[in-house]
Amino acid sequence: MLKSPTQETITTLYECYKSKEYPHFFRHLLPDLQLEQFISAMLLMGLVYNIVDNNQIIGFLTSNINTITRNASLGILILKEHQSKKYALSTLAKYIDLLFHRKVHKIIFSISSADERSLKIIEESDFIKEATLRDTSRYNGNYHNDIVYVLPHKRYKRLIKLRNKMKEG
Repeated sequence: MLKSPTQETITTLYECYKSKEYPHFFRHLLPDLQLEQFISAMLLMGLVYNIVDNNQIIGFLTSNINTITRNASLGILILKEHQSKKYALSTLAKYIDLLFHRKVHKIIFSISSADERSLKIIEESDFIKEATLRDTSRYNGNYHNDIVYVLPHKRYKRLIKLRNKMKEG
């Protein structure tokens, strides 16, 4: 379940950032930001929601919607002790439905090429690999490519029709 951010959101996110255990999620931020700088940088990434299970924060979803193009960029971070495809995929599915019901044109995910776990999850979903952005991220002293995946509204509508047919038959 997604919930609005709280002070605990910022505190936990900042601890994740400082721990350097989630380099893929924070790959576009400068290293060693102070809390105020971190908050400003996170605001640029978009809205942050808590992913909650049994009233406990298990991760975060970032969402940035361009009001002109109606394209949405997403990011998901599941805390290490809760990492499983179940949480990532169920959160993604629910939020995708919500975005497309709000008339979003296309959903975009940009994933570090070194983030094998996220790549596997997104490739199991209905997203289409659209581009590889070379040497876009820098962390752990190395440059990494970002791979861009998209889910256009037209594809989503076809998937819904297919799912409904499968339920009927």
